[in-house]
Amino acid sequence: VKELKGITNLFTDTEIITGIAHYIPADYIEDTRLRLDYYRKFSYVTTIEETMGLLAEMSALHGDVSDQTVNLGWIMLLKNLSGRAGIEKIYVYANRIKMKFGKNVPVLPQTMMTAASRSGAILKFDDEFTMSLYYEKAQETFEKTAGFLTMIAPVSEDK
Repeated sequence: VKELKGITNLFTDTEIITGIAHYIPADYIEDTRLRLDYYRKFSYVTTIEETMGLLAEMSALHGDVSDQTVNLGWIMLLKNLSGRAGIEKIYVYANRIKMKFGKNVPVLPQTMMTAASRSGAILKFDDEFTMSLYYEKAQETFEKTAGFLTMIAPVSEDK
């Protein structure tokens, strides 16, 4: 029905490339079904608040959350927001995020520069469809990139 109405999936399935560990350890949540349920929940997060809320829930129910699980939350948030922005690939480094936009996505330099400035990043265009965001402190990379992505592809209330 959506297709007949001209409504198509506007989100890109963004590929995340990183060497940063991001998973829920089996010894943290031993029940496989429950662990998979958390992976499913992370696959739907679209705001920092949702991500932090899910991590807080895990902490309250299962104890302190590992760095790998916190990384999973952030990486899934970046993946979901990137898909809304038409980003095909994201390379995640300690204090840098490299983004490759789809060829049919209009990349407006002024919009990107404004969002980068507001999110505290230094922006460098590698080519017409690829850019990198650099951050002074590695621990700010995930949160500030999420802010940047929210500015270039806002999340609607109905998702």
